[in-house]
Amino acid sequence: MKVLIVNTSDNKGGAAIAAKRIHSSLIILGVESKMLVLQKSTNISSIIQYDSIITKKSIWLRYISDFIWKLIRYLKKRMHLITNVLPGNIISTNGRYAISSYVNAKCFDVVHLQWINGGFIDIKDVKNFKKPIVWTLHDANAFTGGCHIFYDCNNYITDCSNCKYILNFKDKTKLFLLMKEEEIKHWNLHVVCTSRWMYEAVKKSRLLRDKPIYLIPNPINLKIFKPIDQNSAKLLLNLDKDTTYILFGANNAIDDKNKGFYLLLEALELLEQHLKNYKVLVFGFGTKTIKGANLNDKIHYLGELEGDISLVCAYNSATVTIVPSISENSPNIVLESFACGTPVVGFRIGGLPDMIDHLENGFLAEPYCSSDLAKGILWIVENSDDKMSSKARDKSIKTNDEKLIGEQYIDLYNRILSQ
Repeated sequence: MKVLIVNTSDNKGGAAIAAKRIHSSLIILGVESKMLVLQKSTNISSIIQYDSIITKKSIWLRYISDFIWKLIRYLKKRMHLITNVLPGNIISTNGRYAISSYVNAKCFDVVHLQWINGGFIDIKDVKNFKKPIVWTLHDANAFTGGCHIFYDCNNYITDCSNCKYILNFKDKTKLFLLMKEEEIKHWNLHVVCTSRWMYEAVKKSRLLRDKPIYLIPNPINLKIFKPIDQNSAKLLLNLDKDTTYILFGANNAIDDKNKGFYLLLEALELLEQHLKNYKVLVFGFGTKTIKGANLNDKIHYLGELEGDISLVCAYNSATVTIVPSISENSPNIVLESFACGTPVVGFRIGGLPDMIDHLENGFLAEPYCSSDLAKGILWIVENSDDKMSSKARDKSIKTNDEKLIGEQYIDLYNRILSQ
């Protein structure tokens, strides 16, 4: 079986990491899998950079596309729009010229789309793929008029009009949705959701509710992400062995409002009189100081961690991992933390209830309630033991082992091909 995984990047962002792990899980099980990306930063031979399959003319068109997207991101930042709501797959100028011809020439059995935004693929070209398409959704952009996170909005069920999140495209979101609808209806498409929350949203969506929809969690390599001695992990990261560490991390961890760092700060303020000798480990790129906060002495910045070993050490150094996000689908940080045996505290939102078993391997706080988040952190710190750590690890083994997930995808491919 020949499968092509398609994702904008091979290493940048949670979707890229999840896509690469799906790719690896297929290879382990003997599938001839290739991964096509626009931005390649690894040296993995089975991952193909887009530039290597296109003509010089198309390379220039890609540069133009990249410039357009950089300009949009700059304007978005200047206008202080809510993060992660750039319209995707609408104004791409490069993918249409090579990807369908590459897909068809290489005779792949299945094309498996992941996160294909950032001007990578023009959706008008996808209908030219002569093979079935599987699309794993890492956010909501596939079924909205532009946003990646729909928060409390249900307009994706009808027509995405009067968008309250994409302010600079407010009057265009309905048009974007209709454009997507016109293209997607021609696709031989099978949709995969990685959480029940996303699954339920897709079933209601105007764009995808008539397509076959499946539920398959994201995978994790349990041979890499595993429990190790906490003191050894702290030593490798130059951390104090007697300090209790609370872990928080994300891309643009502090500045991305959706990641909820400000809610964690509010919770920590409430915990000042209860927690002694603790620090918050923060990893990810972005801001290194908190303006106007009196907790900077409690923050230890690890920066952008390079490689899985550093991540494993971070999870194993921590007593608890915090995910205070406003909206989440299936965050890698929970999978990685559990695989390392570290409990997780997060809000009862999105896909987190699928992952966190309340008072078993973590704590589900009432949405956006800082005091309940504080309660959860304190509960884990006071009750965390080997039993809770084992339950966290067991959850990963039962639901997210990469071979288990790879087998589920192979079964899906075979069912599709048999039709």
